[in-house]
Amino acid sequence: MQFVVVNENILSFTRFARDAAPYLIALNLGGSASTDDYTLMTGMVRGKVVLYSGMSMKLHDGDFVSLSALTLEPGEGIVVMLVVAEPAPTIKD
Repeated sequence: MQFVVVNENILSFTRFARDAAPYLIALNLGGSASTDDYTLMTGMVRGKVVLYSGMSMKLHDGDFVSLSALTLEPGEGIVVMLVVAEPAPTIKD
């Protein structure tokens, strides 16, 4: 377990287990919305939604979400499986 973003609103951490994908868990326990960048601490740019407990975003299990500016409203939480960014396509002559 490693803490990622922790501020006056957000408590978030990553969970790593042997032979399993890493997960980001982020909770807004504060009183106002918070938009945060999770890419630096996770090393990933997107994640696959496993669980979302909120109403502000139209997210469903299996959707992909950008981790560069993730906004959580008060009381919202999200669990995402971190996925490796796909490499940019190579240009062939």
